[in-house]
Amino acid sequence: VRYEATPEKVKVVDTVGAGDSFMGGILDAMWGLGLRGAPARDALAAIDRESVKTILDRASRVSDVTVSRAGANPPWADELD
Repeated sequence: VRYEATPEKVKVVDTVGAGDSFMGGILDAMWGLGLRGAPARDALAAIDRESVKTILDRASRVSDVTVSRAGANPPWADELD
């Protein structure tokens, strides 16, 4: 499955933690979709485009917030919802 998106425009303050935040956003979104652990292997292998979009959009949003602040300061869940 392939998904492309244009990144949001963000005023970058500090890039520390951007990659870690992106990966954390991926894990958070996968958790929310129930795509975790051995029981989810088949679902993950058959993932659809909409789920990939949901996961990557969440990860991007998390890293957007992180780079907009000083230090490795990722957002709380309530800042994203």
